[in-house]
Amino acid sequence: MENLKIRVKILLGFGLVMSLFLFSVVFAMRSVSKIEEVSIGFEGRLEQIRILEGVKLKLTSTTLLFMDIIIDKDEPISGERLKMLEGFKDYLATHETELRSAADTEFEKTTTEKILVNFHKLLEIGEHELVARVNAKQIDEAFLVKMDDVIDEMAISSRETVDQVIASIEGELAQAHQDQDEIIASTHMWQLVNIALGVVLVLIASWFIVASIAKPLNDSIDLLKDIAEGEGDLTRKLNDKRKDEFGQLGHWFNRFLQNIRSIIAQVQISVSDISAAGTQLSSTSNEISHTADNMAQGAEREAAALTQAAATIGMIASAFEEVASQINDLKGLADKAKAAANGANQAVGETQASMQAIGDSSGKIVGIVNVITEIANQTNLLSLNAAIEAAKAGEQGKGFAVVAEEVRNLADRSNSQVDQIKNLIGISSQNVEKGKSISNNMVKVLQEISHMVSSMAVPISQTATAVEEQKASVDELAKTAEEISQVSEANAAASHQLSGATSQIAQTAEELAQMVEKLKNLTDRFRT
Repeated sequence: MENLKIRVKILLGFGLVMSLFLFSVVFAMRSVSKIEEVSIGFEGRLEQIRILEGVKLKLTSTTLLFMDIIIDKDEPISGERLKMLEGFKDYLATHETELRSAADTEFEKTTTEKILVNFHKLLEIGEHELVARVNAKQIDEAFLVKMDDVIDEMAISSRETVDQVIASIEGELAQAHQDQDEIIASTHMWQLVNIALGVVLVLIASWFIVASIAKPLNDSIDLLKDIAEGEGDLTRKLNDKRKDEFGQLGHWFNRFLQNIRSIIAQVQISVSDISAAGTQLSSTSNEISHTADNMAQGAEREAAALTQAAATIGMIASAFEEVASQINDLKGLADKAKAAANGANQAVGETQASMQAIGDSSGKIVGIVNVITEIANQTNLLSLNAAIEAAKAGEQGKGFAVVAEEVRNLADRSNSQVDQIKNLIGISSQNVEKGKSISNNMVKVLQEISHMVSSMAVPISQTATAVEEQKASVDELAKTAEEISQVSEANAAASHQLSGATSQIAQTAEELAQMVEKLKNLTDRFRT
C-alpha cells in the first residue's frame, strides 16, 4: 500500500465500491427481469381466465337463450334472440384463436379444444335443430325434452371443463406467485448481503486508505510542530522511501531542511564575523577617541605656543618703538630681540611639529575610517544575504528578516557616521596644511628678524630704517599669529567633533553587539 499513489488508493477503493454496486445492480436487474416475466405471465394468464369466464358466461347465456326458445315454443323466434345468437357466434369466432394460443399445457390444449367443440356443437344444435324446427312449427314434447336434456348436458359439461381449465390456470398462477415471492425474497436477501458485504469492504478499504494516509501525515505534522515549537532540531527527516505523494513530500521537505541548515550555518558564521567586526569597531573607536584627545592636547599646546609667540611679538614691537629713544641701548635690545627671535623660532618649530603630528594622526584616522567603512559595507552585505535567505524560508524566516534589517540599519548608520568623520578629518587636514603654511611664513619672518638683529652694527640711520621695516614685519607676524590662533581653535573644535563622532561609533558598536547577540540566540535555537 505504501508504494501506491494516494489517488490510486482512492480509485481502488472507489472501484471496489462500484464493483459491488454494479454486481448489486446486475443481480437486481436479473431479479426484476424475472419478476417482469412472471408479471407478464400473470397478465397473460389473467387475460386467459377473463376470456374463459367470458366463454362460460356466453355458454350460460346461450343455454338460457335456448331454454327461453323451448319455453316459448309456440311463439315465433324474435329478431332480438336471433341477433343474440349471432353475437354468441361472433364472440366465439373472435376469441377462439386467442384461447388456443393461450393454452400452454397439454391439458389446457385438450380442455380448451373440448370447450370450443362443445360450444360450436351447442350453437349448431340450437341453430340448425331447435331454431329451425321451432320456426317450422315441427316440434313436439319429446323433441323439446330431448333438446332440453342435450342442451343442458352440453352446457353443464362445457362449464365444468371451463372451471377445470380456470382451476388449472389459477393453480399455475398460485405457483407463479409463490415463485415470484421467492424471487423477491431471494433478491431482498442478496441485496442485504451485498449491502452488508459492501459496507464491510468499504470500511476495511477506508481503514487501510486512511491508515496509509494518516500515519505519514501525522509524522509530518509532528515534525513541523517540533521544529516550530520545540528546540528546532533541523537534523530530523521525513520518510522519503515511500513511492506515493508522501514520499515526494518527504524528499522535498528534507531538501528544504537541508537548505535551512545551510542558511543557519552561514548565518552563524556571519554572526561570528559580525561580532569580530564589532569588537574591531569598538577598538577602533577607542583608538580614534584617544587620537582625538591627543589632537585636543596638541591644539592646546599650539594655543599656548601662540600666546607665547604673541607676547614675544609684543615685546619686539615695544622694543622697536623704544629704539629711537634708546638707540644707545640698541645692542642690548638687539641681543634681547635675537633671543626673542630664537625663542619664537623654537616655538614655531614646536608648532610645525604639532602640525605634523596632527597630519599623521589625520592619516591614521583616514585608514581607520576606511576600515570602519569596509566593515559597515561587509555588515550591510551580510544583512542583505540574511534577508534574502530569510525571505526564501518564508514564515520560519521572519525572525531572521527582522534581525537582518536591524543589522543593515546599524551598518547604514555606521556609514553615515564614517562620512561625518571623513568630512571632519578633511577639514582638519586643510587647517593643518594652512597652519604649516603660516608656520613656514613665521619661520621666514623670524629668520629675517635674526638676520636683521645680527646686522645691528649698521649705522644708526640704517638702524632707524631697519626699525621701521622690523615694525612692519612684527605687525605681519602678529597677523600671522592671529591666523595660527584661529587655525588652532578650528583644530580644537574638530577634535571635539571627532570625539563626539567616536562616541557615536562606540554606541553603534554596542548596539551592533546587542543585535549580534540576539541573532546568535535565534540561530542557537536550531540544531544543525
